[in-house]
Amino acid sequence: MSFSVLFRRRLAIMASLLVVTGLVACSTTATPGSTGAGDGAETRTVTDWFGEVTIPVAPERIVALDENAALNLLMLGMKPQVTYNAWGSDVAVKILQEAGVEVRPMTGGGRRPAVEDVANIEPDLIVVTAVAGSEQELAPFGDVAPTLRAPYMEPWRELVSAYGRYFDKGAASDKVIEVLTSMTKEVATKHADRPKSLSVLLGAVRGDSVMVTDSSNSLSTVIAESGFTRPAGEEKAAPEGQSYGGWVMLSPEQIPQHDADIVAVPKATYYDEKIVTRQPLFQALPAVKQGRAPIVNGDMWTGGYGFAVYWVLVDLAAFASGSIVVGTEADAAQRWKQFQSLITA
Repeated sequence: MSFSVLFRRRLAIMASLLVVTGLVACSTTATPGSTGAGDGAETRTVTDWFGEVTIPVAPERIVALDENAALNLLMLGMKPQVTYNAWGSDVAVKILQEAGVEVRPMTGGGRRPAVEDVANIEPDLIVVTAVAGSEQELAPFGDVAPTLRAPYMEPWRELVSAYGRYFDKGAASDKVIEVLTSMTKEVATKHADRPKSLSVLLGAVRGDSVMVTDSSNSLSTVIAESGFTRPAGEEKAAPEGQSYGGWVMLSPEQIPQHDADIVAVPKATYYDEKIVTRQPLFQALPAVKQGRAPIVNGDMWTGGYGFAVYWVLVDLAAFASGSIVVGTEADAAQRWKQFQSLITA
């Protein structure tokens, strides 16, 4: 009998006895647990973004509900059997498919797959990138199998180390952090004599609005540590209630305040570069007129996880050296290979 079936039976029995309270809002600890599954599978209890969850120590059928979670697992040498194309990331899909992961289209009509579809896979562990307010939305997946709800909008080092804690792979996650930290220093050295300025203008499909990062955004940390200066509005924390996952809405008349040596514009399924580029004041920016406004991969530039940070740093290294050539989907396999080589050396 599979771990997931037994888990559902135990959950049904315990539902009338337990009331779960005091959920924790961030991932901070991972505590080894005792054997808890009826079939003798060893488990451990960890604290994910919303609270405690008991997961198998050696899961055999992992389903990742989105590409970010799948790439984080793959980064630590854990290959999910199935992942869903929740973010519409062509780069991630290419990497995952080449690694032998089955990538399924979305079946739920939104940003999550249908619970029934996931149940039919009979996973013994589900991993998902959770966002604020998604706790109840994700609850039904917990009836299928233990569901690990990993953070999204956290500093990139915390995102990487969280996965290390969840799966007792601290040495591997520490290595990733070491490699990426070293890369930020190398990029900063490339333009230390004359630090370049960088602005990021994002066109959000939802709301049809132009947005910029504030200092709480993980991307802002990567850019700052790599020696780039930012326009004033992108270096500060946004006023309370005005930051949406580290992004702040910008009115068109504010665009001239965000000129820089380089103005990067993300493009992805949920980020439409035309929302930015069609603005007359954007076209009037000196950076745009001088050909210094590259279209960057939006999924990687907004990802915040290990490989996404690596991708951004490779682009930033080019910027620091005076080039505006950036990575595209065609570079996905090679960049993943290089990343893997560095973190396993």
